[in-house]
Amino acid sequence: MFKNTKELVSKVIRSKTLLVYIGVIVIGFIANNFSVDTQDKWSQSLWNFYSAFDVSSAVALSILALLGYIEYIKSEDVIKILFDVDGELKDTKLSVLRKNFSRAELFGLLGMIQKDPKKRYHVNSLQEPAKLLKEIQEVQKSWRKKEFVIKMTKKEFEDFSI
Repeated sequence: MFKNTKELVSKVIRSKTLLVYIGVIVIGFIANNFSVDTQDKWSQSLWNFYSAFDVSSAVALSILALLGYIEYIKSEDVIKILFDVDGELKDTKLSVLRKNFSRAELFGLLGMIQKDPKKRYHVNSLQEPAKLLKEIQEVQKSWRKKEFVIKMTKKEFEDFSI
């Protein structure tokens, strides 16, 4: 996601997120000091607002952390690559993590298992870019898809050593 810590810090500063957090901390510090020293209505209402904001932001951040963790778990799923050879499923014994599943990774793996490395394999079902990319995106986004099936004929299957 980020190449290094410097890039992450730069992005946070540019998004002004850090300034918002510092502002909230300063408001809380001021509200706490005023409410302790004086008992006027303004400082009490400021402190009440900050307390409500503090609790609601803590709940929101915990929900966001949970959602981030769920996305992380989902990205660690193993996607199996299968061939559908004229209606018969064949296991290629290849698998990829969901977070690494892409067109380039798929084509690279298929290139690794082709019989003749000097010539390029040909599979008709992979020749439609829009359909292929849609299927790849479904695997990347879905919770339920744990395998990627490539339809091919027996003649196309002969190009692969499984």
